[in-house]
Amino acid sequence: EVTRYMFMDENPYKDFNYYRIKQVDYDGEYDYSTVVLVNSMVDLVSLDVNMYPNPASDIVRLEIQGGSNKGTVDVINVQGTVVKQLEVDGYIISFDVSNFDTGIYFVRYTEGDRKLVKRLVVKH
Repeated sequence: EVTRYMFMDENPYKDFNYYRIKQVDYDGEYDYSTVVLVNSMVDLVSLDVNMYPNPASDIVRLEIQGGSNKGTVDVINVQGTVVKQLEVDGYIISFDVSNFDTGIYFVRYTEGDRKLVKRLVVKH
């Protein structure tokens, strides 16, 4: 008799996972299926950061989407100097730019080996 199975791994490892089915007969005999390799695509979930307001004059808010909410934010000036660094432990983070010079900055969110850079304009 053909039986179809479905299983959702709620906590897969990053990259690759190996699965197999153990079939147990009514008499206690059992057999294993062939091993199946599955790419979990955990890191392929789209990472995005919404930043507002932009241009900003005082408080900037970042909303992190599609990530683990554990990372770092670096604010970098056009000379390449990190002028502010923050640890992220949540999906929304705020920081003050009121003491920054007027100009263009780059906000880099890093989570593991994934990075996302957004341009920020500070205007007073």
